[in-house]
Parts: sequence; C-alpha cells; structure tokens
Amino acid sequence: MVLYVIAFDGMHRSGKGEQTFLLRLAFKRRGLPSVILRGDGSRPGTGTDEGDPPDRWWMDFRNELARLRNPAEQFDLWFQAACRLATEFLTWKYQIMPGRLAAAGSADGVIILDRSLVSRMNLAIKAGHATDLDGLYHQAGVWKELLPDILFYLAAPQTVLLERLKPNDPKFEFRRELLIQGFGTFERAASNLPGEVSERLVRLDAARSLGEVHDAVLSALAVRLPNLVEG
Repeated sequence: MVLYVIAFDGMHRSGKGEQTFLLRLAFKRRGLPSVILRGDGSRPGTGTDEGDPPDRWWMDFRNELARLRNPAEQFDLWFQAACRLATEFLTWKYQIMPGRLAAAGSADGVIILDRSLVSRMNLAIKAGHATDLDGLYHQAGVWKELLPDILFYLAAPQTVLLERLKPNDPKFEFRRELLIQGFGTFERAASNLPGEVSERLVRLDAARSLGEVHDAVLSALAVRLPNLVEG
C-alpha cells in the first residue's frame, strides 16, 4: 500500500481549489481513493465535506483572528492553525486513509493538499521569523511528515490574479490587499525553498485556462508518479 501526497500552492485566485477538485475527479474516475485537505492557512470547520469535519475551534478561528490587533498575536494564532492542520493531516495519513485503502482493496491512495510549505514559509517571512523548516511547526522534523511527493506551485502575474478577483466577494478588499502587498513575499518564498522541498516543486503557469493547467498537472504526474495516471 502506498499513500501519495500531492500539494497545490499559490496566491489567491491562482486556481488551487479548482485544480485540487479536478485532480480528485480524475482519481475518482480511476477508482483511486483520495481526499482534499487544507495544508496551511485555515478551514471552515463546518463539516460541509469530508476534509473539513465539524470543529468549534475552526469555526471560531476567523472571529478570534479579527479580534486580535497585535501582529505578534496574529502570527501566533496562524502558527496554532498550522500546527493543528499538521496534526489533522497526520491523522489522515496514518489512521483514516490506510483504513479506507484496506476497505476498498486499493493498493494506492492520495492526499491532495490545498496549500503547503510555500504558504507556510511565506507567513514566516512576512512575520520576520526564522524560515528554517524545523521552525515552521511546533516540533522539529514535523515538516518531513508533511513533505509532499510533488508540490505544484501555481504562478501567475500579479495583474492576472487581481483581474480574477470578484468585486462582489465579501473578502474582496482583504484579498486585493494581500495580492498587492504580499505578491513579492510569496514569490520569494517559492523561489528560495530549501533543497529538500524545491526538488519536489513543479512551477506551472497559472495564467492559462483551468483545463490547460490540469493537463499540465497530469503530464507532470505521468513523469514523476506514473502509476497514478496510467491505466
């Protein structure tokens, strides 16, 4: 039994969510068990899908973040969120997914991550904290458990990402500010990853259509993890 981890990272409106959905759909058509999880940031905690089981801590997260005014306290809360997501990931990796593969009689399975180590490194850079991998989580070495087999970085020009924002989105101004203020930092994080991570990173042009990017994802998987797309 082999459980693979495939991650997508990139800024807002780069198409991460859409690509995770399309890839899971492709695996479903092949009868390959998979789940989409948040790899960094936060999750709603409302139980709307299997990768987001009900959780009061997550449901209260955004209100708690909005209450905080001190950047150090905000960073600490994001750090708590990252560590919580890491713990949840390990539960899926070592408990839930192996049981599902055994029940399905499947030799392979996949955890698909929406955000990963690029986003985690980006936040550390923005906060002025050390960016060594062991400092990104509550315990040294945790990052090794979270290291994906392949990490797709969806890169697009800042102007393209800004044009994709929807003015009627309640978070429009928040996301616009992130794209304006954080674009350079995110690119820096993606371009200066330690070797253990950068060797697994595949940079894709996310300015293309969703279908073209999905085809590029499948092409990269055919080279790096061929048994997931062949047959």
